[in-house]
Amino acid sequence: MTLAALLLPLAGALPAPGEIARSIDSVLTEAADGSRLQIDHSKLTRLEPPAEAVDWSLSRRTRGVPGGTESFELTWIGTEKTLERRALTLRVKRFETVAVACSDLEHGQRVDSLCSQEVPAIGSGTQALQADSALGMRLRRTVTKGHVFLKGDLEAAPLALKGQAVTLHVVIGNARVDMPGVLLADAVAGRPVRVRNALGKEVSGTLDDASNVTVVAGLR
Repeated sequence: MTLAALLLPLAGALPAPGEIARSIDSVLTEAADGSRLQIDHSKLTRLEPPAEAVDWSLSRRTRGVPGGTESFELTWIGTEKTLERRALTLRVKRFETVAVACSDLEHGQRVDSLCSQEVPAIGSGTQALQADSALGMRLRRTVTKGHVFLKGDLEAAPLALKGQAVTLHVVIGNARVDMPGVLLADAVAGRPVRVRNALGKEVSGTLDDASNVTVVAGLR
């Protein structure tokens, strides 16, 4: 069970100065999935316990990756009963390291090198890409140096190019016939592609690797 899912009691002890803020930081950091957080503690002042309090607990009310307004509930506990529940809210900024262009790049160019930059996260559903997601992809538009790569900027780079000679593996039931062919368009591994076989006929197949295409007989 993660800290983010736990109620955080400190049995038999009231919080030392700053302990509530540190507990909140611990919960949010674990839920941040490696992102850096900037947490505003300014609303956590004057959290004095009631005179009868002997214990306390803290629980997070918001869910998911931290960011924006975060809500917690602080509970003061007496010897025999709950004394008081108090809602706490604080602002959190989340930062993530994303892939950026190291130089100006042209439409259709393959992304073979990247720089990284820490930027504020755009909510929990940011479209910015990390470097491992962008390397090897092909640009769908021209970008300038320092551009933060978004999902819509890139597409899978072709593994084989239009006009390239390939071997067609034509599957007919349980049998297979191999023959030469030529790609009629750029092709991505695992995706459909049109090819011309040795008889001059256009057929559809799936690119297996840079030089092999599987064709199921009858598929056009």
